[in-house]
Amino acid sequence: MRPTDVSIDALKKSIDFAFAEVDSLKTNMKVVKTTTEKNEQKLSELELKLNDAERYQRRWNLRLHGGPEEKQEDIKAKVINICCSMVPDAKIREDIDIVHRLGRYQDIISIKLQ
Repeated sequence: MRPTDVSIDALKKSIDFAFAEVDSLKTNMKVVKTTTEKNEQKLSELELKLNDAERYQRRWNLRLHGGPEEKQEDIKAKVINICCSMVPDAKIREDIDIVHRLGRYQDIISIKLQ
């Protein structure tokens, strides 16, 4: 065999090896792509389920605006009084579970002014 034939055979073997690697990478890429698509689908389904669960949980929430803030206030008693004045026949005292402010009014004003 001539030296050029040997170098051509070596070059052919290395090119065949490179093509085999490219084919392997293409196959792996297809697997990764299908897995990613499945995971994206599952993620969107989970996001929908989470939104439904949060919406179901929030359906019992009530937000009252404009209540004056006082030092050492009993916010639960204030909310119960407001709700009882709006719906006097209901058993609101037992139904109101948790009451809290969403932030101090003075803090909210100072944030808006900044």
